[in-house]
Amino acid sequence: LTGITTGKVLQVVTSNYTTATTWTATSLTAHGATCVITPTSTSSKILISANVHHGSESRSGTDGGFGFSWKRGATDIWATAEPYAWYQYGGSGSSPSNITEVRGWIPLPQVLDTPNTTSATTYSLYARQHVSSTTHIFQQNGHRTTITLMEIAG
Repeated sequence: LTGITTGKVLQVVTSNYTTATTWTATSLTAHGATCVITPTSTSSKILISANVHHGSESRSGTDGGFGFSWKRGATDIWATAEPYAWYQYGGSGSSPSNITEVRGWIPLPQVLDTPNTTSATTYSLYARQHVSSTTHIFQQNGHRTTITLMEIAG
Protein backbone atom coordinates (compact mmCIF):
# COMPACT_ATOMS: atom_id res chain seq x y z
CA LEU A 1 0.00 0.00 0.00
CA THR A 2 1.26 3.44 -0.83
CA GLY A 3 0.54 6.65 1.02
CA ILE A 4 -0.12 4.93 4.35
CA THR A 5 2.27 6.15 7.02
CA THR A 6 0.64 4.97 10.24
CA GLY A 7 -0.57 1.60 11.41
CA LYS A 8 2.09 -0.43 9.60
CA VAL A 9 3.96 -3.14 11.46
CA LEU A 10 7.59 -2.02 11.50
CA GLN A 11 9.15 -4.90 13.44
CA VAL A 12 8.21 -7.97 15.46
CA VAL A 13 10.22 -9.32 18.40
CA THR A 14 9.44 -12.56 20.23
CA SER A 15 10.89 -14.11 23.37
CA ASN A 16 10.30 -17.47 25.02
CA TYR A 17 10.61 -18.15 28.73
CA THR A 18 10.97 -21.79 29.79
CA THR A 19 12.01 -21.77 33.45
CA ALA A 20 9.52 -23.81 35.49
CA THR A 21 8.34 -21.79 38.48
CA THR A 22 6.07 -22.77 41.35
CA TRP A 23 4.08 -19.64 42.18
CA THR A 24 3.28 -18.55 45.73
CA ALA A 25 3.06 -14.73 45.55
CA THR A 26 -0.32 -13.13 46.25
CA SER A 27 0.94 -9.67 45.27
CA LEU A 28 2.22 -8.70 41.83
CA THR A 29 5.71 -10.16 41.43
CA ALA A 30 8.02 -10.48 38.41
CA HIS A 31 7.08 -13.65 36.51
CA GLY A 32 10.48 -13.88 34.76
CA ALA A 33 9.27 -13.51 31.18
CA THR A 34 10.57 -10.37 29.47
CA CYS A 35 10.99 -9.08 25.94
CA VAL A 36 13.08 -6.17 24.61
CA ILE A 37 12.35 -3.99 21.60
CA THR A 38 14.08 -0.87 20.25
CA PRO A 39 11.46 1.36 18.60
CA THR A 40 12.53 3.11 15.40
CA SER A 41 10.51 6.25 16.15
CA THR A 42 9.28 8.09 19.25
CA SER A 43 5.78 8.12 17.71
CA SER A 44 5.64 4.33 17.41
CA LYS A 45 3.26 2.23 19.44
CA ILE A 46 4.09 -1.23 20.80
CA LEU A 47 1.45 -3.97 20.68
CA ILE A 48 2.13 -6.50 23.45
CA SER A 49 0.73 -10.02 23.39
CA ALA A 50 1.56 -13.15 25.35
CA ASN A 51 0.59 -16.77 25.84
CA VAL A 52 1.38 -17.85 29.39
CA HIS A 53 1.81 -21.56 30.12
CA HIS A 54 0.43 -22.61 33.49
CA GLY A 55 -0.59 -25.56 35.53
CA SER A 56 -2.66 -25.43 38.69
CA GLU A 57 -4.00 -27.80 41.28
CA SER A 58 -6.83 -27.11 43.75
CA ARG A 59 -7.63 -29.57 46.52
CA SER A 60 -10.71 -30.22 48.60
CA GLY A 61 -12.94 -27.38 47.48
CA THR A 62 -10.24 -24.70 47.34
CA ASP A 63 -10.70 -22.21 44.53
CA GLY A 64 -7.73 -20.61 42.82
CA GLY A 65 -6.74 -18.11 40.20
CA PHE A 66 -4.14 -15.57 39.23
CA GLY A 67 -3.84 -12.15 37.67
CA PHE A 68 -1.23 -10.43 35.54
CA SER A 69 0.28 -7.04 34.78
CA TRP A 70 2.79 -5.53 32.36
CA LYS A 71 5.62 -3.15 33.15
CA ARG A 72 7.70 -1.10 30.73
CA GLY A 73 10.91 -0.74 32.68
CA ALA A 74 9.64 0.28 36.14
CA THR A 75 6.39 1.79 34.81
CA ASP A 76 3.09 -0.06 35.26
CA ILE A 77 1.19 -0.01 31.97
CA TRP A 78 -1.59 -2.59 32.46
CA ALA A 79 -3.04 -4.93 35.09
CA THR A 80 -6.05 -7.18 35.33
CA ALA A 81 -8.92 -5.38 37.05
CA GLU A 82 -9.42 -8.21 39.54
CA PRO A 83 -6.69 -10.05 41.43
CA TYR A 84 -7.35 -12.86 38.98
CA ALA A 85 -7.66 -12.98 35.20
CA TRP A 86 -8.10 -16.71 35.28
CA TYR A 87 -10.12 -18.56 37.91
CA GLN A 88 -10.61 -22.21 38.82
CA TYR A 89 -13.20 -23.73 41.11
CA GLY A 90 -11.70 -26.41 43.34
CA GLY A 91 -12.79 -29.97 43.93
CA SER A 92 -15.44 -30.71 46.54
CA GLY A 93 -15.24 -32.56 49.82
CA SER A 94 -12.31 -33.09 52.14
CA SER A 95 -10.65 -36.11 50.55
CA PRO A 96 -7.18 -35.58 49.05
CA SER A 97 -8.46 -37.37 45.98
CA ASN A 98 -10.78 -34.40 45.25
CA ILE A 99 -8.30 -32.52 43.09
CA THR A 100 -9.03 -30.20 40.20
CA GLU A 101 -6.07 -29.87 37.82
CA VAL A 102 -5.76 -27.54 34.86
CA ARG A 103 -2.88 -27.33 32.37
CA GLY A 104 -2.60 -25.10 29.33
CA TRP A 105 -1.94 -21.65 27.95
CA ILE A 106 -3.62 -18.39 28.84
CA PRO A 107 -3.66 -15.81 26.03
CA LEU A 108 -3.41 -12.43 27.74
CA PRO A 109 -5.35 -9.43 26.41
CA GLN A 110 -3.30 -7.44 23.92
CA VAL A 111 -2.02 -4.12 25.24
CA LEU A 112 -1.08 -1.10 23.10
CA ASP A 113 1.67 1.03 24.65
CA THR A 114 3.27 4.33 23.61
CA PRO A 115 6.81 4.27 25.02
CA ASN A 116 7.86 7.58 23.34
CA THR A 117 11.48 6.46 22.94
CA THR A 118 13.96 5.02 20.47
CA SER A 119 15.96 3.32 23.23
CA ALA A 120 15.87 -0.39 23.99
CA THR A 121 12.70 -0.97 26.01
CA THR A 122 12.04 -3.97 28.25
CA TYR A 123 8.53 -5.27 28.84
CA SER A 124 8.14 -7.56 31.86
CA LEU A 125 5.28 -9.81 32.86
CA TYR A 126 4.13 -9.78 36.49
CA ALA A 127 1.75 -12.24 38.15
CA ARG A 128 -0.10 -12.77 41.41
CA GLN A 129 -1.99 -15.67 42.88
CA HIS A 130 -5.58 -15.20 44.11
CA VAL A 131 -5.16 -17.43 47.17
CA SER A 132 -2.04 -19.13 48.50
CA SER A 133 -3.72 -22.52 49.02
CA THR A 134 -3.67 -23.42 45.31
CA THR A 135 -0.52 -24.69 43.62
CA HIS A 136 0.35 -22.87 40.38
CA ILE A 137 3.29 -23.82 38.19
CA PHE A 138 4.30 -21.75 35.17
CA GLN A 139 6.23 -23.29 32.23
CA GLN A 140 5.76 -26.82 33.57
CA ASN A 141 7.28 -29.88 31.83
CA GLY A 142 9.36 -27.90 29.33
CA HIS A 143 6.52 -25.69 28.09
CA ARG A 144 7.07 -22.00 27.49
CA THR A 145 5.54 -18.58 27.92
CA THR A 146 5.84 -16.51 24.74
CA ILE A 147 5.81 -12.72 24.51
CA THR A 148 5.43 -10.97 21.16
CA LEU A 149 6.06 -7.24 20.69
CA MET A 150 5.05 -5.47 17.47
CA GLU A 151 6.18 -1.97 16.67
CA ILE A 152 3.35 -0.11 14.93
CA ALA A 153 4.05 3.13 13.02
CA GLY A 154 2.40 6.04 14.85
